[in-house]
Amino acid sequence: MKKGKIHIGTSGWHYKHWTGTFYPDNIKGSAQFGEFIKSFNTVEINNSFYALPSIKTFNNWRESTPRGFIYA
Repeated sequence: MKKGKIHIGTSGWHYKHWTGTFYPDNIKGSAQFGEFIKSFNTVEINNSFYALPSIKTFNNWRESTPRGFIYA
C-alpha cells in the first residue's frame, strides 16, 4: 500500500474574529500569517478569485513560508 501525506489548512488566514481565539489578543494583522504557518502546512488563497495577486505578493508568500508549504 502506498503511503500518502495529509495537508491541513484553511481558506485564508486574515480574519479579525480569530484574534483572541486562534491568534494572540495583541497580534497585528501583518503578523497573522507568521502565526498561521506554525499550525498549518497549507492554505487556500481565496483572493485570487477576485483578482490575480501581483508578482511581488506571490514572491512575498513564497519567501515567508518553509519549504514544502502548499498554497492551494
